[in-house]
Amino acid sequence: MPTTETPWNSPNPSGDEWDARNTWTKILITFNTKNPVELGININGTAAEAWKIYKDSYETTSDMVRQNIEQELCNLTFSDGDDFQNHVTIMQNKLSQIRALGADITNKNFKTILLNSLPSFWDPVVASLYKDIPISETISQL
Repeated sequence: MPTTETPWNSPNPSGDEWDARNTWTKILITFNTKNPVELGININGTAAEAWKIYKDSYETTSDMVRQNIEQELCNLTFSDGDDFQNHVTIMQNKLSQIRALGADITNKNFKTILLNSLPSFWDPVVASLYKDIPISETISQL
């Protein structure tokens, strides 16, 4: 008795169709991964297992990258003679990178990081800028 194929988006494929779809999906994941064995993908496992390993590895890597960039941002310092606008641009670029990776650094937090990056002889100017004003106004006043 011939079986009727279900559409690719069917939530209820036959057992044979599920096996074929799982195999194709696992092949796509495996062939598009630089080193699937090193990543821990079991070629005898399911596509869902391979995808979970891939996703978990990506999230771990993203967290590490985010933490490294966040540390770089907090370690940036402005020195006398540096280009202030360039310093701010570098800090804003790092902030954008971190936020793209899921960090929740508010503008208020960023303002504190920026103000802390300035040398101590700027303290008389910086002290008045910790008040609740927008970051754009803080930068323009600096």
